Amino acid sequence: MSMKKKLLFALVILLNAHLILSQADSSLTDDLFDLSFEELLNVKISVASKSAEALEDAPGIITIISQEEIQGYAANNLGDILNRITGAILLSPNVFEQNVVAFRAQSVTPYDNHTLLMINGRPVRDPISGGWNGAFYNSFPIDIIERIEVIRGPGSVLYGSCAFSAVINIVTKTMDNDGVDVSADMRLGNRNTFKQDLSAYFKNEDFKFTLGISNYITDGPVFSFTDYLGVDSTANFDKRNLGAFLGIEYKDFSLNFHYVESVGFGLDPVTNNWDLNSDFPHNNHQSVGVDLGYKKDFNKKLSWRNNVAFQSHKFLESTDVDVFAYSLNFESTLNYQPVDNFNLISGLFLENNIHHGIRFFDDEKYTISAYAQLKYSILPKFHFIAGLQLNKPEYITARLSPRAGFIANFTKKLGLKLLFSEAFRNGYPLETSFDLPVFRGNNELKPEIIQTTELQVFLHTRKTFVSLTGYYSLMDDLIGRKLFIDTSLVGGGYLKYINEEGFYRFYGIELEWKSALSKHLSTKGSFTWQENYNDRGIKNAGLHPNLMAKIGVQYQNRVLSMGVFNSYFGKTTQVTVLNPDVLYVNKVPKDFNLLSAKLSVNLSALFNTLNVEKFLFYVQAQNILGTDVRYPDYATRRLNSFLPLYNGLGFEFGLHADF
Repeated sequence: MSMKKKLLFALVILLNAHLILSQADSSLTDDLFDLSFEELLNVKISVASKSAEALEDAPGIITIISQEEIQGYAANNLGDILNRITGAILLSPNVFEQNVVAFRAQSVTPYDNHTLLMINGRPVRDPISGGWNGAFYNSFPIDIIERIEVIRGPGSVLYGSCAFSAVINIVTKTMDNDGVDVSADMRLGNRNTFKQDLSAYFKNEDFKFTLGISNYITDGPVFSFTDYLGVDSTANFDKRNLGAFLGIEYKDFSLNFHYVESVGFGLDPVTNNWDLNSDFPHNNHQSVGVDLGYKKDFNKKLSWRNNVAFQSHKFLESTDVDVFAYSLNFESTLNYQPVDNFNLISGLFLENNIHHGIRFFDDEKYTISAYAQLKYSILPKFHFIAGLQLNKPEYITARLSPRAGFIANFTKKLGLKLLFSEAFRNGYPLETSFDLPVFRGNNELKPEIIQTTELQVFLHTRKTFVSLTGYYSLMDDLIGRKLFIDTSLVGGGYLKYINEEGFYRFYGIELEWKSALSKHLSTKGSFTWQENYNDRGIKNAGLHPNLMAKIGVQYQNRVLSMGVFNSYFGKTTQVTVLNPDVLYVNKVPKDFNLLSAKLSVNLSALFNTLNVEKFLFYVQAQNILGTDVRYPDYATRRLNSFLPLYNGLGFEFGLHADF
């Protein structure tokens, strides 16, 4: 059966189910979810301005992923969910599985350092590279997520380093009323897959907490490819992912704690080559974050928030070699709104990054930054935004990054956003303090810079949100490596991190929509076209797809939920455009589809004897077409393709209970 026929078949099943079930008894067709589609479209967000505002008033190009979408479509982890976002693709560059979510083709390294991750509005930067996020994408417990707010584009004016091409804010669930809620989820699948999730929520007057634990074990797909030394081999890329989150709120105090660990079969992290006889054939990433906050509302006009945070990352290369770094930071933010049409946010951020290990010069590095953003409105319809961030890492000169914007709501349905923003990414220990014979760090690295202009037109009705966005970005001062000749060394030289000469330019169009076709049937999706070129005039030098088309259809009622989602990623530019001497030793990358489906049945609605609020049986499948997906070696450009992204069908059967 062809791809088009399979998609058509899935849609027909959904539509027929909708027609049949809509005739059923009304007691079986109440809405499965607490919020209507209209309420979901009107949810207040905080990611763009650090204060609650409607989506159409927020100064950013923003995608919201609701709890209903997270539950309704097939996913094993956070990375699977983010892979459905407009203009995004989940990648496994170099030796790191599912470590990068690339937005707008603006990722050029194996590290996810152009995307800033946050939990409940608080950054969780990796202190080693600014972007070893694979453990987070693989292990964070997704059952406790209320929604995900994503800025496509810069966010450094408010959030600092790494808010470069995107900001991902995970908002966790809490209870509104006093009481206790507990949920459990267990699934089994092919490849000896076993997943367990436990969530608990408690509220008593001013005290409430959220707890989530996730454990995932699998033999993984079979990957075959040739490494940089020409070694050809095959192995199961097994994984063990463990994640935990604890959120506590008491009056004006808050605490976020997370622990994520990902242990997976991988290549040698230094040579990037197969080493099947190694005593330690797995890469082990462990990340811990603690954020303590205090918020004081002096009155309706002025509020003050202070946060102290600790972030750590430990990467075990072998039984006796590890790389470790941690950061301590403090942030103080004032929100002042003297009148309804004027809002000023200002803040100060201090960070100390400490790193050690045989891969680094033992060192610590300070960063100081200050920011301010104001929003002024003329009537409820027109908003003007202006902001600045002062960034001062140790050893280098301070720099100001600006932001400006105009938002017009011409009617209750139709609006426009015109935005300009500059973002930056500071150098991290992996680049500033690396200490190997062949790699040298550089403490005088300037921050990478991106300047982005965006224009969006959006239509927002009771049952539909659709937007069309055009953007243009200039990326400069990228941190890369340069060969320095030294005949006293065995290899005749060494690589040192520098700010590369030249630039990248990116431009594209993004169409995004969500729509309720009926009370129980909804659809979402996007279409993206982007191109880029570098200072040498090489087109599509980012080596990422120009075209992405994503569409999902979801049916839900009190008894049944069905979701089908397909993501199409177009053909990529081949590595030869950047390196004519690239080694053609692996399969040539091609365009590909990722088709997934999930079916859930609420047994509690069918059998009254079950004394459980909700008891679901579900089955889900991913990569239904079984594609062996290859991708250009865009990070090192030495091979035509390297670590495969996907291979073969994955499916699971599961049970979920809310008590």
